[in-house]
Amino acid sequence: MNRCLPLVACFPLVLALAACGDSEGDTSGSGASGATSSGQTTGSGTTTGTGNTSSTSSGFPECDDPTPQPGTSNEVDVSSVQVTARDDANAAIQNTTFQLCGTDLCLTADTNTIGGAVFMNSQSTLDRPLFKPADSLTFAKFGYAYTAESPSPLVGIFPRMQDSMAALVPGQTVSVDGASLALPAGGGLSIDELTFDSPEKQTFRAAQVPANLVEQVTGDATFVMAYALGPIDTLLCPEAKLTVDNYADLAPGTQVEFWVQEVSIEEFFGGYGEWVKIDDGEVSADGATVSTTVGMPVILNVAIRPL
Repeated sequence: MNRCLPLVACFPLVLALAACGDSEGDTSGSGASGATSSGQTTGSGTTTGTGNTSSTSSGFPECDDPTPQPGTSNEVDVSSVQVTARDDANAAIQNTTFQLCGTDLCLTADTNTIGGAVFMNSQSTLDRPLFKPADSLTFAKFGYAYTAESPSPLVGIFPRMQDSMAALVPGQTVSVDGASLALPAGGGLSIDELTFDSPEKQTFRAAQVPANLVEQVTGDATFVMAYALGPIDTLLCPEAKLTVDNYADLAPGTQVEFWVQEVSIEEFFGGYGEWVKIDDGEVSADGATVSTTVGMPVILNVAIRPL
C-alpha cells in the first residue's frame, strides 16, 4: 500500500524559514483576523510524495490500493499566506502545527495564541493548496482550498475529535460522537502507520460538525450534516457500514447521498481537495439515524445531502 502521511515526516526538508513544532492546542471562533498579530510563525516546506505502510501491526489483511482518480492541476501563488485556525466552539487553536499542502510541496507553521499563522514559500506556487491539520487525532482534517480569491487571513474551522478508545477490528462496531462504523467480519483494513504509528493513535475517532457550521466547513450549502472521521485515509475492505445521528431531523425514509473530501495527494477517491460522492444512504424508519447503503471503502470526513 503506497501511503505517506504526514507529508512532513516522510520527505527531506527543502525550505526552513522558521522552526515548526508539533504540539496540539486549543481554538477560537470564526472570522477573527488574529493571523496578522505579533507572535505568528512562518512556515517551512517539504516535498510531497508516496511511501509504503501496511496494517501488519493490526494482524488483519491489508486492502489493495484503489485506482487513483486525479483531479486537474492548478498552480496557485503561495509566497505568503495568512491563516486563522478555529474549532467548532469558536475558540482559537493555539500552538498547533498546521499545513498548507499542494500535491508537490507541504508547508508547515505553528499557530500563535490567537490561532494565526503565516506560511511562506520560496517556491512561488503550489498545486491546489489546502490548509489543514497534519493528522486527524485532535482536530478534524478538513481541507480549505487556498486560491487567488481567498480572503486574508484564510479561516479554517476544525472541530475537535472525540476518541472512542476502540481499535478498528473486523466483525466489530466502533462508535463515538454520533458516528458508528460496523466493520464486516473477515474483512481487512490498511491504516497509515507513518502517521498513526502506535495503537493509541489507531482508535476510531469522530466529530459531529454543528449544523450552523456545515456550509462553512464543506463550502456547500446543499449539505445538511457533516462528520469528521479518523484515523483518516484508512482503507476498508470490504466496505464498512457507517451510521450517524440524524441531527438535521430529516424525515424517516429520506434518501440521501454520502460525500467525502479527498485530502490525500494519492487521490484514490477523487481529485485532491474535492468533495466526491462515496455512497447512497437512507434515514432510518424511526428517523433517529442515517446509514450508508453499500458502505465506506475508506475513513474520510463525510457530508450528507438529502435527495
